[in-house]
Amino acid sequence: MIEPYDILSKRVNLLRDGFEGRYKYIIRALLNKQFKAVAGRVTADNMRSDLTNIIDEYPLAKLFDDLYTKVGVTFARDSYGNKKAISETDLIDRWEQYMKDYARRKAGDRIVSITEMTRKQIRDIIGSVIETATAKGLGAEETARLIRKELVKQGQEINRWRSLRIARTEVGTASSAGSLSGIRALGMPFDKVWIAAGPARSGKERQEHQALHKTAIGGDELFNVGGGMEGPHDPAGGADQVINCRCTLTYRIRRT
Repeated sequence: MIEPYDILSKRVNLLRDGFEGRYKYIIRALLNKQFKAVAGRVTADNMRSDLTNIIDEYPLAKLFDDLYTKVGVTFARDSYGNKKAISETDLIDRWEQYMKDYARRKAGDRIVSITEMTRKQIRDIIGSVIETATAKGLGAEETARLIRKELVKQGQEINRWRSLRIARTEVGTASSAGSLSGIRALGMPFDKVWIAAGPARSGKERQEHQALHKTAIGGDELFNVGGGMEGPHDPAGGADQVINCRCTLTYRIRRT
């Protein structure tokens, strides 16, 4: 008996919530570390220079690699179910490699975007403090001290909500990609079904996603949203269709 879609959606979101809860703290710690690293380099002599060049993409890329692999394999195994492959270890290895490749191909632009936003936020804080300090007639040493203080303080405030948004978005993308990989491993024809997140859950859900609620299409087809998406969280839809999305992708095996 097929489970009702609301039960499926609830189970998927419970799995996601666990990963979101873990990775939001890891992401927050990384972002805070980047703000502190710049703060530690601010001096009276260099505070008007662009110090954000010390922030690179590698730590975030490494974090995404871990997130996509762990989340993706978990959801691949979930959609694959209790079926046994000829070699379960080989199947998991395939999923792990697929998710690593997926993170590098599909999430690469997000890593760049997140890093650039971090740099912009840091530059904005520094510029604001310099402007305020100049208006107050503060000296260079005092201004540099204020910059260091505000980078740490404001960085922590910004990253508290930002880390949750990033974690929710990336866990969603990894979970959908992983579940698709798992269902395809069955080697059976299937349909994909888009389950929209309810307004009660998200507070404000995209109308395009609500219109797709319970829409079923073939496993290799694209949903008619965001220029064509494999399912919720597909990066091909663009940021407007993906960030903070709580929709769910589920499946129906075709009976022939």
